[in-house]
Amino acid sequence: MKSNYIGLHKVLLVTSLLLVAICSCQEDSPNPINPSTLNSGEVIFWEESANGCSDNTVIEINNQTQEISSFAVAIPGCGTTGFANFKLTPGVYNYTAKCSTYSQSGTITVKANECTKRQLIWNIAPPSTNQGQMTFWESPSSSCAGNTDVTINGVTKQITSTNPAKPSCGTTGTATFTLAPGTYNYSAKCSGLTKTGSVTINANQCSTQQLIWNATSNLGQVIFWESAQSACQNATNVTINGVTKQITATYSSTPQCGSSGGAAFTLAPGNYNYSATCSGVTKTGSVTINANQCSTQQLIWNTTSNLGQVIFWESAQSACQNATNVTINGVTKQITSTYSATPQCGSSGGAAFSLPPGTYNYSATCSGSTITGSVTINANQCSTKQLIWAPNTNKGKVVFWTKGVLTCPAALAPDFPFIRITTSVNNNYYQLMSRFQSPPTNCNNNQGLVFTLDPGTYSYDAYQDNFIYCNSKKRTWKGTVTIVAGGCSSIELK
Repeated sequence: MKSNYIGLHKVLLVTSLLLVAICSCQEDSPNPINPSTLNSGEVIFWEESANGCSDNTVIEINNQTQEISSFAVAIPGCGTTGFANFKLTPGVYNYTAKCSTYSQSGTITVKANECTKRQLIWNIAPPSTNQGQMTFWESPSSSCAGNTDVTINGVTKQITSTNPAKPSCGTTGTATFTLAPGTYNYSAKCSGLTKTGSVTINANQCSTQQLIWNATSNLGQVIFWESAQSACQNATNVTINGVTKQITATYSSTPQCGSSGGAAFTLAPGNYNYSATCSGVTKTGSVTINANQCSTQQLIWNTTSNLGQVIFWESAQSACQNATNVTINGVTKQITSTYSATPQCGSSGGAAFSLPPGTYNYSATCSGSTITGSVTINANQCSTKQLIWAPNTNKGKVVFWTKGVLTCPAALAPDFPFIRITTSVNNNYYQLMSRFQSPPTNCNNNQGLVFTLDPGTYSYDAYQDNFIYCNSKKRTWKGTVTIVAGGCSSIELK
């Protein structure tokens, strides 16, 4: 604990200086003088009072640590006991001061053969009755587009979230200040806008100040949007003034500001540069904001000169019997139907990608099988890639099917079974989504759940879990199936 020099400080200070002088005269230096210290300077850190922190203060500077264990009513000289004293070569040093759970830091300049004095003031709110609080907050309907910085007395705090109603002091996301009673000027900044004003702090009271941005007459809006015909194939991120928002939907016509799915910004009037990125492509430009007006900016991606397209497709004769997932650059799309001839880019059912010109590696997976390769994208051109899964020379198939339940009430869903064939690359269950009154005629006509596999013998298991609908008990099946190259096996789940 720090001792109080008030009242006794002057006597003790003089006594200490006399003792230091006497000792320095009588004691010879046991070590040689270090020439590097001849031009060094001294620093003393001191405190006049605890200011809310009654523990000793620890000062660290240039990897040296000293403590302040006393108070002084007058500025002490370098070397005075009870304070943090340092001897350093000339220069500018960073320091850190810690007291209890509090800390402060700064820089101090050391000059040759001089004593530099630095008073530490904590201003920590004690558990007394002479302080109050002020909380700055924003509502969802009138908040700024980014985080808001609020500054009082040189201290800055940030509003990071909104509140639908007036919050209590200290609520998370607000900017709360604890200060002595009085009137204080404040400054609030957000997205290039500044608000100034004054607030009054009352002892032992919580005061609040709402900041209203977009309800004032000096703000305007802009919304960035895309049409279905010219949208990027993935979400688009738009950035203005360091704030990023995302376009999550497309429009058939120009939207209004505030429409969901667009990237909307509320800003002070002026010209702003923007950056929009999607699938590795970046667009830049500028928009003009007018007070109390809504501006719109359409982003057009796949009709520009620096993009091309590729569509992956399958024919009925060589398609995988389950959905095929195609991945390029970490983006995955699905083939959901087959074609009798090569499709055009944009045809439904294919896996289509819009990308800058170049050569890309792709991976296609279906029913545990994988096809890899590369495709070349040319600007303003449509490339096509057919995926061929099961030529009769090296694959075989098995179809699982089950008969319909004629007595199942129409209002209830049938209890379709889940089936798994264990392989070295896939142990997933797949659900049979139809019932049939007769066996399938082949493995290509969607009359059951089809697996395409290399020749060999495989174990399978299946279960019917939703027994509450049409059957009175849960059913399971297990067995083996032999796959023959170019062949089609049929297994009925009875």
